[in-house]
This record gives sequence, C-alpha cells and structure tokens, in this order.
Amino acid sequence: MGKLVVDKIKCISSSDGSDYLYFLVMRFDPNCTVHRVGPNNAWADMRNGEVRNADVVLVDKFSGEYIVAVIEEDDSFDFDMELRVRMSRALRILYKFLSTIEKDRGRRLGQMMIFFANLIGRLRTNDDLLSVQIVTTTNVMEVIGEGAHYKITLKAA
Repeated sequence: MGKLVVDKIKCISSSDGSDYLYFLVMRFDPNCTVHRVGPNNAWADMRNGEVRNADVVLVDKFSGEYIVAVIEEDDSFDFDMELRVRMSRALRILYKFLSTIEKDRGRRLGQMMIFFANLIGRLRTNDDLLSVQIVTTTNVMEVIGEGAHYKITLKAA
C-alpha cells in the first residue's frame, strides 16, 4: 500500500489562458471521506501547452477504489472543511443505502460517482467541475470541460 501521486499535469488548452486546479478525492468505502488537494503552487497559473512535473500526494494509503474530481478554481476555492464534512455525511448515507439494495459493487461505485458529481455541481459557487473519474490504479486522466483540456498522469509512490 503506497501513495497515489499526481506525477504530471499537461495543460492542452485553457479558455482564459491560465488555470488553477484542485482535486476532491473520496474513497469508495463506508467512511466516504472527502478531502481536497490543492490549489497549490505546483499547478498554479497553468497555461496552454505547459507541463508541470510535481509529485503531489492525492492519497496517502492508496488501496481500493477512489472517486476523483478535478476542479478549476475561479475566484477562490470552494469546498472548505465544513462543506466537505457535510458532503461526506451525505455520501455515507448513500453508500449505506446502496449497499442494502444493490449487490453489484461496480454499479454501486458508478452510482456513487454520479451522486458525487451532482453533489459537487450543486454545492459549488463559481468553480468549474471539469471531470469526475473512478481511480483504482495509476493511470492517465483525460480532463475536458468548461473550455479546459488536461492530461493528468497519476503514479504510485
């Protein structure tokens, strides 16, 4: 069990010329705790064609399945600690409910991902939700939305 790390982010295109990214991460388990990574200097003010190589930890003890949302900060980042605690409570209730009615783990994971994305969309003020994806292994996330396009490489460390 190692760490899940953002190895590299490539800004393919950005509508306004520079972006500030951050992540919301939720482990798919009964605790469903949501935490935020960033915004930070590693990804600050990204411009078209720019590549940033900076090992930033998304998950300390990586094992299992995670739902990762990539969000573009506009004026100031949303999702402070109080809001993330409220989100975690709602996700725990849904996890418990789905566990009683849906036996297929993959379908439960998919339903949780959709709920997580909708929850972020309803709660955000002005930040743009770019992508919500399931992460079970290190991979490359292709993130497209709101006039932005990124390739984010994840690795185990």
